[in-house]
Amino acid sequence: MMLTRNLALHVEPRITKEDSFVLQQLLKNLPTRGIVVEVGSFLGNGSTKTIIDTILYKDVNGTLYCIDTWKGNQNVDWHLKLAEEYSLFDTFLYYVTMYGGQNIVKPMIMESKDAALTFKDKSCDLIFIDGDHSFEITKQDIEMWMPKVKKGGILCGHDCEGAISDFDPVQINKNLDKDFVPLENFLFAGCHPGVVKAVDAIFNGNVTLWAHKDLTEYGISGRSSIWHEVM
Repeated sequence: MMLTRNLALHVEPRITKEDSFVLQQLLKNLPTRGIVVEVGSFLGNGSTKTIIDTILYKDVNGTLYCIDTWKGNQNVDWHLKLAEEYSLFDTFLYYVTMYGGQNIVKPMIMESKDAALTFKDKSCDLIFIDGDHSFEITKQDIEMWMPKVKKGGILCGHDCEGAISDFDPVQINKNLDKDFVPLENFLFAGCHPGVVKAVDAIFNGNVTLWAHKDLTEYGISGRSSIWHEVM
């Protein structure tokens, strides 16, 4: 039962400056009236902001379809608690308006798999997958959205902290249904086992992992967990 309709403005963006930079690079060739899909928009203050800012800066009259249930991921306890106490969708709308994106953002309140069925094949310029991070759902998202990308367009996603060979396979395989597993002495604070395994299962290593890319030439010291493939 919803306790209040307050906005969850206290929650920090779920994207780093490194991720934001990489996403901007992937969007730099977005054509006029380009179509961008974001699977998993959450509160709208992370990757949603980056995409809005880039579309507005490029002045390409693009459209951003934001797909989410705005109920939180079922395998993330703090998401579910947040959704009980705050309106995630109202928070999203607040941020979209604050960033000036109200004329380019099209929210779709539905599951990713249902939303994918509403798009024609080869209709999207860039699709960013950042929804449920469990293995089965992430794999399903990649498989269902891949045909929707135009030739030369980009399919990409968040929270792939490396190749599967970078991790203990036992640690990955026993946590495929979990959202995040903390790790010690690793480049990132931990990993999203389901995402790592799904990206490997789909692309078999033939994908760009920004976790392996040094960003110091751009004046950035950290790494990004974004993955991408040009279709």
